[in-house]
Amino acid sequence: MLRVVHSNRSAALADALIETIGPRPDPFAPARVVVAGRLLERSLMRQLAERHGIAAGVNWQSFESLLISAYVGEESARAHRLAVLDRVALPQALASVLAELGRAASSGSEGHLGVALDPVRAYLDGGDVLDVARRVQLAERLADLYWSYALSRPQWLTAWEKRAPVAELAQDPAAAWQAELWARMLERVAQGAGRGRRGARFTIAPLLPALRRELALPVPRLGKLAVIGFPYLTRAYLDALSDLSVGSDITLFLVNPCQELWDDVAAGQLASEPAPLVLWGRPIRDTVSALIDRAGGNFDERFVDPSDTQGTALAALLGDVMRRTSRTSASPAASAARARPEELASEPAGEPARRAGRRAERRAEPA
Repeated sequence: MLRVVHSNRSAALADALIETIGPRPDPFAPARVVVAGRLLERSLMRQLAERHGIAAGVNWQSFESLLISAYVGEESARAHRLAVLDRVALPQALASVLAELGRAASSGSEGHLGVALDPVRAYLDGGDVLDVARRVQLAERLADLYWSYALSRPQWLTAWEKRAPVAELAQDPAAAWQAELWARMLERVAQGAGRGRRGARFTIAPLLPALRRELALPVPRLGKLAVIGFPYLTRAYLDALSDLSVGSDITLFLVNPCQELWDDVAAGQLASEPAPLVLWGRPIRDTVSALIDRAGGNFDERFVDPSDTQGTALAALLGDVMRRTSRTSASPAASAARARPEELASEPAGEPARRAGRRAERRAEPA
C-alpha cells in the first residue's frame, strides 16, 4: 500500500514522521526511513531524540541503498546473479571502455569496435598528454548523463542494453554512440568482474524495478517504510515506490506548496494561477499527478496556513500559493472568493483525498 502525507511545511512532515515511527520502535524490527540526504537524516534524528529522549531503532537509508538492498539482496535476485554498479563504479567502468577505444585506435585495430563509436574516438584522439584527463572527465560526464537517463527515461537504457532501437531517438546522432557505449560497458564489466561475479547481470540502482519485472522476480517485501525529503520524484523513483508498495506498507512524506490537487488544470488556464506555481511548480505538480493514480487517492493533509501566523508579504504569497489564489486574476471577485480562508476551512475533511480517489477511478475506466 502507498500512502501520501503532503504539507507545505517540512516541520509538519517531520512531526508526522515521528508520530509514525512512535516512541519505542521494536529493536528487532527497526523503522526503515529513506531520506534525501545526510543533513536531513541528522535533523530528524535530533528531533526524534528531543521528542522521545533517544533516537534509536531507526534504519536510515538513501533511495539508492534502499533499491540495492531490496532488489539485489533477495534470494531470487541472487539466483539470477544480479549485480549493481554504484555512482562511484559507473564512471570507472566507462573510463575502462574509453581506454579500450584509445588502445584500439593506437594499435590500428579499431575496426572491430564498429563505426558507432567513431565520434568518441575522434574526441579522445588528441595526441597529447591530456588524453587521460580528457578520458576521465568524459567518463564522469557520461556517468551523470546515463544516471539521469535511468531516473527519467529508464526505457532507453533497457533498450540499449539489448542493442534495440529507440524510436524517439531515431534522428538523434548522439544516441547511436551513447547506446553502443552503454551496451559495451555492461559487457566489459560482466566479463572483467572478479570470481563469483563474472558473467553476472550488471545494472544501476534506478533500473532495478524494471529489471525485476523483466525477469519476473517476486516483489520484495519490506514491511513498513517511510520516505521523506524529496522535493519531487523522478519516474524511476515513482516506479520503484509503486513496485515496492505491492508487498510493503509505504508512507511518502511530500512537501507540496499547494493544498488543492491542480494537476488537471488546462494549459490555457494557467495564467490565472499563482505565478510561483506556474513558474516553478511543474516538478511537484507532475509528481502529485502521478501519485494520485499510484496511491489510489490515499492522501493525508498536514497543511499550515502561513498567513494565520505571520503578517509578512512572504506569508501572504505562500498563503496564496497554498490556496491557489492569484492576486492578478482577471476576475477580482472570483479571486477574493477563493481567498477566503473560511470557505477553505468549510470543505469537508478528507475531501481532497476523495477527489483524488474519484479521479483515479475515472482514469482507470476504459476509453
